[in-house]
Amino acid sequence: GLSLLGIVPLMSTILPFNCLVLGGIIVMSYFVAVLVYRGDLNARIFAAGFVVLTVAAARDALVDIGILPRYEFIQHWGILVFIICLGVILINRVRDMNTRYYKYTRELEIARDIQTSIMPKSIPSVTGLDIATCYIPMETVGGDFFGFYTPGGQQLGIYISDVVGHGVPAALISSMAKITFELEAHNAAKPDELLTQIHRKLFPSIQDNFFTASYAYIDLERMVMLNGNAGHPPLLLW
Repeated sequence: GLSLLGIVPLMSTILPFNCLVLGGIIVMSYFVAVLVYRGDLNARIFAAGFVVLTVAAARDALVDIGILPRYEFIQHWGILVFIICLGVILINRVRDMNTRYYKYTRELEIARDIQTSIMPKSIPSVTGLDIATCYIPMETVGGDFFGFYTPGGQQLGIYISDVVGHGVPAALISSMAKITFELEAHNAAKPDELLTQIHRKLFPSIQDNFFTASYAYIDLERMVMLNGNAGHPPLLLW
């Protein structure tokens, strides 16, 4: 900038520039040494390329200010070696990312299989009722679930629930809620007590997460349906 403004001649900037280069190499070498000490293979590859680059840059700087005899500049070769090292690091990171992605995908498939296994294996048969179900999670796994209580005769309990969010965290909480619903089968005829007990048992464990639920108990002998709702959209009666 000073040279463009005509304040100093361009050639007079060569010495301070090269001094800054040499000083910068010293400072950066310290941080690269720390990186190698704390890092992995990629850090060592980076350091190797950096050393070649800085040696070439330092050599050219010393030649430029007259300390070393004038030879052909070699900094471009140092840059080439450094770029090749960066390319190797990029390949390693892409490979590691693909490995982690495959592992994550496999874990999601296992989580999906586990979640599918806790869904009802069959639809209960109750005279006077036509029952159909469909479960399609937004992601590989989700926080929605449903199930049935079959006390016997013409009685049936149906519960549905939705855990906030999607993915593995929601699936884990839905599994906890599903098990808790099963443990409260003795309250199948009392929706209010059933939902109250589930709340008391799960509230301390799910921290900042929450889920909604709706439970209906149908008794066709008395032609009665009792419904308990815990923050869930209301049931549609037609």
